[in-house]
Amino acid sequence: MNAPSLLVVAERSGDPQSALQKASVLARHLGADLELFTCDVEHAWAVAQQVRSADARLVVDACLADSTRYLAALRGTGAARDLVMRTSAVCAPSLYEGLARRSQEVQPLLVVKGGTEALFRGPGVILRPDELRLIREPPAPLLLSRGRTWAPVPRIGALAVAAADPARLELPATDLAQRCHGEFEWLSLEAGQSVEQAVAQRRIDILAMLATATRQGGGQSPLPEELIGNLACDVLVMPRAPLARCRGSRLPKKEEPEDWQENVAPEHDAGVAGSEVARGDHLGDVADGRAPTE
Repeated sequence: MNAPSLLVVAERSGDPQSALQKASVLARHLGADLELFTCDVEHAWAVAQQVRSADARLVVDACLADSTRYLAALRGTGAARDLVMRTSAVCAPSLYEGLARRSQEVQPLLVVKGGTEALFRGPGVILRPDELRLIREPPAPLLLSRGRTWAPVPRIGALAVAAADPARLELPATDLAQRCHGEFEWLSLEAGQSVEQAVAQRRIDILAMLATATRQGGGQSPLPEELIGNLACDVLVMPRAPLARCRGSRLPKKEEPEDWQENVAPEHDAGVAGSEVARGDHLGDVADGRAPTE
């Protein structure tokens, strides 16, 4: 039986080193493998044309090769040499589409994403459409990392005012805290106290929130997208899914979207470097490799 995996989003414009470092810590506690993931959106136009155009196919191949080299360099930094680590490079119209599809395929326990400059810039910032959708509709439990180091005993908190369905947050958050030898607590805001102040006062390392595009708790609870830019801690966004799926962090199997069907091509070996085999699945847009077990 394959070990569960954590999917680490390695954006060049973000902070992939921080995401990889924290994912490595979590993987050791959870007994999980790591998968470094990157998505190229600039050349997505070629994906739809590659079946009919040799030039488009060359563009996709070059895109995936460049992304795979980038992931190999990141993997070689030595942050997690004791862990099994795979890489997957995707060419898709948006980060959300590529990440959602990969999450559907591997069903990760958790997606870890380092914050881009825009994501944690502060109040009033306009998020990229794919970042906004990722926060509102995460395809799997999503940890947004600011880069700040956690305490030796990490503290995970959740807003009591947001608890329209407390178990959806409490069970997965307490489970994560226990397995990481941390602590979980509900945050109750005092009169005139902001969420940011409560998080700072309680020294919260990770704030757990339920993904939503509408206000919970009788309209009193802030939206995740409104808080992320102001918080000094990381944010864990749980999908709006049945409780069993939240706790197990497993996605239901879904049928492949029709717009991906025309991108299917035969599998082939992309190359071998030392003891590492890079394998190109080419389901229209994916190249992935797996490092050998130490």
